[in-house]
Amino acid sequence: MKSFSDLFTRDNITLALAILGSVLSVWSLIATALSRRVRLSITVSEYKSFARESACQMYIQIANHSSLPVAITRLQFSLNGNSYDCCSFPEKVRVFTTTSNDIESVERVFYTLPMPISLDALGATCGYVQFSRPKGIFPLAPKDVTLLVSTNRARKLTLSIAIPPDNEDP
Repeated sequence: MKSFSDLFTRDNITLALAILGSVLSVWSLIATALSRRVRLSITVSEYKSFARESACQMYIQIANHSSLPVAITRLQFSLNGNSYDCCSFPEKVRVFTTTSNDIESVERVFYTLPMPISLDALGATCGYVQFSRPKGIFPLAPKDVTLLVSTNRARKLTLSIAIPPDNEDP
């Protein structure tokens, strides 16, 4: 049987350090790949469908859970196998007018989010998006919707998102 000091030779220590270094390198590569992948979460807090305009509006919250910034370059609504693009330029969505003491009137205008939507690392944003369709009607009260999200990091995500039940059609 070899003695304890015979195991700690220069060659054995070099081998142990080489194995430890390669294991840590592989671990670092896996951890980096997992932290840099595109991970987005989208929640819909408001959904409105307009039958006469063949359009729908959503108030969405988008969160970037990756350690690198990401830009959403295209957002699509998927319905019955067809995809409908989000409006790329800001459009007026809502106008709220508030008055205090019947004297002052304050008007607040809300616009849709412009494309591309840029998100910092671990950042988030929220706002309205609007989808239009040439013919037909968007579902008036869906339980969930499917959004196709294209990003600048060569990844197209398909997200099925639940719609809150308290939305009404105007």
